[in-house]
Amino acid sequence: MKKIIYFYIVLFSSIYLYSQSNISQQFSLPIDFENGINFEGYIFADFDGATTTVVENPQVDLNNSSIYVGRQYRIDGQWFGGSTILLSDTLDFAFNNTFRMKVLSNRNNVPIQLKLEGENGQIDFVQVTRTNSLANTWENIDFYFGEQSSSKYIKITLIFDIGSYGDGTDSSTFYFDDIEFIYTQPDINDFPITFDDQDINYQFLDFQGTYTTILPDENNQFNNVARTTKGNGAVNWAGTVIGTNGYLLGDSIPFSENSTKMHMRIKIPSSFIAAKIKLKVENSSNSNIYVETDAYAINGGQWEVIEFDFNNVSVDDEGQMPLNFSNNYNKIIIFFDFDNEGNEDYFYWDDLSFGEIPPDFNFNNKDGNNFTIYPNPSSDYIIIEGILNNELKVYSTNGNLIKEYNKKLNKIDIKDLKPGLYYLEIIENGNIFKKFIKN
Repeated sequence: MKKIIYFYIVLFSSIYLYSQSNISQQFSLPIDFENGINFEGYIFADFDGATTTVVENPQVDLNNSSIYVGRQYRIDGQWFGGSTILLSDTLDFAFNNTFRMKVLSNRNNVPIQLKLEGENGQIDFVQVTRTNSLANTWENIDFYFGEQSSSKYIKITLIFDIGSYGDGTDSSTFYFDDIEFIYTQPDINDFPITFDDQDINYQFLDFQGTYTTILPDENNQFNNVARTTKGNGAVNWAGTVIGTNGYLLGDSIPFSENSTKMHMRIKIPSSFIAAKIKLKVENSSNSNIYVETDAYAINGGQWEVIEFDFNNVSVDDEGQMPLNFSNNYNKIIIFFDFDNEGNEDYFYWDDLSFGEIPPDFNFNNKDGNNFTIYPNPSSDYIIIEGILNNELKVYSTNGNLIKEYNKKLNKIDIKDLKPGLYYLEIIENGNIFKKFIKN
């Protein structure tokens, strides 16, 4: 069953504020623009360098035979420039959960964000970012929002090529058509999550200043990875939800007494010394059923594998309950650089897996010399391979000496250390520093 929803489109001076007196025309979904370019009802609230109008379809074909379509043109302004539509009533998620829209661009892998906002703008909003797959071809793109509160969202914002500044060329011109509000059934999603399966509809639900897209690995064009950008001013707990058709996994994560770990490949910005990555699993029907745990990425600008053990709950939330094997955890939320606000930082990630580390993963911390630390992160001890009779020192991140060893040793007990990042100094013809994480 599909509920018909009517739109008012309004021109207002700010993305966050609107005036009911400016409502000019009522019409129902889908928005297909077939009333023509002179129909005054199609008015968009543009902001920060975007201009949106109704134009003749530049490419009439079997994928889109419409005569008229919407066009968003971007020049100068901001990297988040776009256009907003005011609805005549709040969206009803009792029957529908997905916005479907036709898109045409002269290039592929363009991040497109569809954002729903409530009366309070920046407080009440949810957003989904997808990418187009084909250049110079009309294609349908689904923006799945899952279970949301009805009677909450009353505005739709479209931002094409979010994260990039418009240059006024054809590469900053995007066409769209046939905006629908429909119901879709989530696909089953099995681990590992690789972003490479063309039959899986990977989607992200970004919040509080992040936006995520899928793109080829710059070092291997045959391997897709996710890139989450933590935007300028994004709060420390900004993150993204990963699933298929939005944020739901097809099955409950199969936690058991002997299987409580997840792993992920990640590359943090090269300027970072370390970044706390928080992983949260949750019951999609009851947000009070969840577990959070933390891991640290410590190799700025390089791919590494980090381990999340849900037996070790995060100290950031002292009130959370421990992992319960009888609970249904079917939702995954990732928070990047949790301790800090965003500053347009890129986090690349891939191969989110459950259970043991896949055999093609190298979990050792190798820094291009003869010394290797593992396991890293660790809760109990670390082993140093490649040392002979060297002095070892352990420092906190503020430079305080924590431990010191003056004898031959290749295994260090770290049970008494507090969770966090530490430096191991190996003294051999100069000082060599290794980073390690105590879980």
